[in-house]
Amino acid sequence: MCKNNRQTLLNALGLSCYQLFSQKKEERIKERLFKLSIHLLALWLHCKRFLSKDKKTCHKIGLLTPEFFHSDCGGFGGYGANLRKITDYVNGNGGTISADILLTRAHGSIPHSIKKYHNAFVLFRPNHHKSYLINFLRYSRMARGRGLNLLISIDWYKDYEYSAYALPMTPLLIWIRDPRSLKEWQAIATVPQEMQASGHHTIQNIENIVNRKRDSINRIVKFSRQTGRKIVFATQAKYLIARAREAYGLDVGNPILLPKPLNMPNTEEITYSKKPSLGFLGRLEPIKRPWIFFELAKRFPHVDFLVAGKSHFPEIMDPIIKRYSHLPNLKFLGMLAEEQKDEFLRNIWGLLLPSIHEAMPNVFEEAFSYCKPVVSCQNPDNVVAEFGFYTGEILGQGLDNNSLDAFSKAVEELLTNHALRKEKGIRARKHVAAVNSFSYFENTISKFLADCN
Repeated sequence: MCKNNRQTLLNALGLSCYQLFSQKKEERIKERLFKLSIHLLALWLHCKRFLSKDKKTCHKIGLLTPEFFHSDCGGFGGYGANLRKITDYVNGNGGTISADILLTRAHGSIPHSIKKYHNAFVLFRPNHHKSYLINFLRYSRMARGRGLNLLISIDWYKDYEYSAYALPMTPLLIWIRDPRSLKEWQAIATVPQEMQASGHHTIQNIENIVNRKRDSINRIVKFSRQTGRKIVFATQAKYLIARAREAYGLDVGNPILLPKPLNMPNTEEITYSKKPSLGFLGRLEPIKRPWIFFELAKRFPHVDFLVAGKSHFPEIMDPIIKRYSHLPNLKFLGMLAEEQKDEFLRNIWGLLLPSIHEAMPNVFEEAFSYCKPVVSCQNPDNVVAEFGFYTGEILGQGLDNNSLDAFSKAVEELLTNHALRKEKGIRARKHVAAVNSFSYFENTISKFLADCN
């Protein structure tokens, strides 16, 4: 290589190194400036609270979530569906609590703004990389203007930090819903289609996810201790406490038991379709392994297998669904409206959920509220063994004979043992009526707010 070319390459390399160093230096300055800003904000709010004599009898909570059951608000997942029910209740019953939604992911080019969806005001965070600090302070002012007395985070994600820092003195309740440790992710990784759908192709990717979430939650806990913000944990199920300790890498103490509240349907009598039927209710995504449900339709041709839901990954799921399209007893109903879902749950004989991973799924509690038992390979807080038919743990794709035989045995018992099916269903409804009520949720939050004051 000639001397001139060599010198040109060295100059280019030197320039690249300088630009990289400058970029990192600039990022460090931005990070330090941001940290200084949130600490100053916390100090100002602390002084303001100390001087204030206002004692509120009505309380407003802010729910931190990535979604709120609308196409403008992150989609139609279980978190959003449940939060819609919560906000419909607390904002509509004239009680002492009301709720806003704080979307924790920026959506498109929407600036920081407040819009009403369903029965709640939704706060959008800005999606601006330029003027980051200015936009953050504007968002903080907007959020503070809502007069929130408590933040409730639905689980914990790194995206939540933005809103939590914007309200640095507002008490924070971290609601443990689905903490995923490396062990949980390793089980999920036994389903290749889910790894493809989620974009996590290697164990190293998974470790990075776990570590980022762990670092994030430890940062917010450390920051809250520095500023005097009260921070506690709640859990929707007792068995999730140990999983949260492992996933978060910290002591979560003795979390408040806070099951998801549920609208209880009127069920004067238990009804079943004339022809035996089993239901699948949820997203048609690889983590749910709906193909096990499809395979069971082949094994039980005298039973209607009803699929309620749609896929966010048609490129993965459509070819799988097509392989079973010839089965006359396998019926795809699409996404159901509330009235349709009510009819669906009233008529099926039971619900089947073959997911590789769950925490405490909404569909379990919904089925139980209609006195319908569940067949599943997941058994959170022993509810499936108690109020349904538990197959035992099943890893991988679940298409081997041993796995399908375990599901078939449970399905057979549900279909043929009429007395047991009814008895389990009745006890299931009594269970969710006791622990999944809106009044229990409201009383628990009110007590926590009183303790904060």
